[in-house]
Amino acid sequence: MRGNFEHLLQITQNNITEIDLSVYDFCEPAFLLGILSLYTDKKISIKNIDKITNTHVKNYLERCGFFEYIGHNIPLCKTDRNSLIEITAIDQDTIKKVTDMDIVTTKFLQHLSLQKSDFDDLYKTFYWIMRELIDNVLTHSQADFKNKWCLYMMQVFPYTNIINFCVVDNGIWIKESFKDSSYYNPKLGYKYYIDLALQKGVTRDRDIWAGNWLYGTLEIIKATWSELIFYSWDTYCQQKWLDTTYFSNNWFWQGNLLDIKFDISTLNKDVIDNLISKGALVKWLDIEELEHLDDLF
Repeated sequence: MRGNFEHLLQITQNNITEIDLSVYDFCEPAFLLGILSLYTDKKISIKNIDKITNTHVKNYLERCGFFEYIGHNIPLCKTDRNSLIEITAIDQDTIKKVTDMDIVTTKFLQHLSLQKSDFDDLYKTFYWIMRELIDNVLTHSQADFKNKWCLYMMQVFPYTNIINFCVVDNGIWIKESFKDSSYYNPKLGYKYYIDLALQKGVTRDRDIWAGNWLYGTLEIIKATWSELIFYSWDTYCQQKWLDTTYFSNNWFWQGNLLDIKFDISTLNKDVIDNLISKGALVKWLDIEELEHLDDLF
């Protein structure tokens, strides 16, 4: 059985309260973070941890640190982590660790076969996505960061040129985040507010570039024929290539879940320049010069 976002939905829709990890032969980041979110929120229990016979799955759960978050005493495996950023708790110190995040992202992308010019463009773009999404949780979610419920994880699949990034939080929902703004209307549902958040410049803040974190990410998704899923309360939005679809769910998610499958095979300088010209990205993404890049090639 494949553990992915679709199967996570089946678990919530069918009110399944006990998860058997031994039946899975593959686990994606959205599935793992979703399971941890439900587990921490005491919505599900996890069984048969010691009965996982699939070596690939067991090793992967060890490498990404999954067992640590459910209190199972299996140490994090430190080998072969260039293609993986393990499950990491988001807290007020996360952005302060930008140097560590910078180094890890560099190693992460180095795992792919890229020309140096493509690497630079991809690095700046993907680093921007990661920083913006994590910073948004810290700035706007009003989440409780003490219980390790806010998490992110990244996985690269080099054979398909996919970078999968997922983040979950236990903060306020997307509708509630607009309560202090002129956009708020309590009669409108979550589809309206998710759609609103995807638009350019929509924000309750007045800072330069505020309100463009999700819009910019969405434009990157469209330009690279990638996929994005955003889930808040009873509604989730799927952006697959150029198509946007909204779904209603009978499960009320405690917080927000964002999953990105970023196809980097079509990313190049022309795509980046076009996104900058459209106002989807800031030129050079406001990232400081990275002197260590030249040392990698």
